[in-house]
Amino acid sequence: MPATPDATGGEYVALFTFDDSGALLRADIDSLGPRADLDRQRAADAYESRLESLDGPIFGDIRVAPFRIEHEGVEFGLIASDPDDPAQTPWVTLEPGNYMAFSPPWDGEYDT
Repeated sequence: MPATPDATGGEYVALFTFDDSGALLRADIDSLGPRADLDRQRAADAYESRLESLDGPIFGDIRVAPFRIEHEGVEFGLIASDPDDPAQTPWVTLEPGNYMAFSPPWDGEYDT
């Protein structure tokens, strides 16, 4: 079972790449340490470096499959809920941090 980050939280830059069918190919994750000690320049540099590694990203709509990985004891991914009650709405949350959540009709809209 992955560890739960403590209240101070950790900061990360994560780049997830997918194949043409939407399956996860790889996860490149930079661990930036505790939130309280965040070096904003280091974070910005990591972010820019990951974007530059894409060799000209194209921004637009995509379809990807839920996935779950562990990095340094922390769970990352687009993690699907599995409601016991069929009347409950299924969700897919971007972790860690549960800061984006997607639900039907799966049209790109999300909650924060």
